[in-house]
Amino acid sequence: FRVGSTWNFEVVDGPPGVSVGTFTSIKIKDNIPRISYRDETNGRLKFAEKQGPSWTITTVDANGRVGGYSSLALDPFGNPHIAYFDFTHTALKYAKRVGGVWSTEFVDSVGWVGEYCALALDGSGQAYISYYDSDNHRLKATTNNPALVGVGETATLPGIELSVRENPTAGAAEIDYNLPVAGWVTLRVYDTA
Repeated sequence: FRVGSTWNFEVVDGPPGVSVGTFTSIKIKDNIPRISYRDETNGRLKFAEKQGPSWTITTVDANGRVGGYSSLALDPFGNPHIAYFDFTHTALKYAKRVGGVWSTEFVDSVGWVGEYCALALDGSGQAYISYYDSDNHRLKATTNNPALVGVGETATLPGIELSVRENPTAGAAEIDYNLPVAGWVTLRVYDTA
């Protein structure tokens, strides 16, 4: 952290002989820093939160070799949510803490999927995750938002329109995100294979 023109450093986690701190993601809400990261030595997903002068360290997931590419987001209530890669199952996983209790779940476990994941939450705390499908060399995206529907239909959220339909050239999926940034900006993602 920086105070004035001076950078200050502190150890968050890292007892001697333990390699921790890869695949980090940090968010700050209400002046409280929170970090998700991987404990390389033990293959765990960990979470650190600074309350006052000290850090509280929690092991979020220790089932197998997990915690790769962690991506942290905070919902409107300050609850942490993390998307991450499970090396043991070559799968995308999702963790969240609500009421002080962590839960984890598999999001996609078909093939080698979930590396390079990125997580965003909307205003109601619904998760949106983009990630890499290594088997098929494709970008994938998913959400737990029940308002979004399947192929051939369009869902509109406040300020965002998402439509999913068949790709006219390959018979695969085509996704349009329409975002109201200086007028409407459309991002179209589709598979040409």
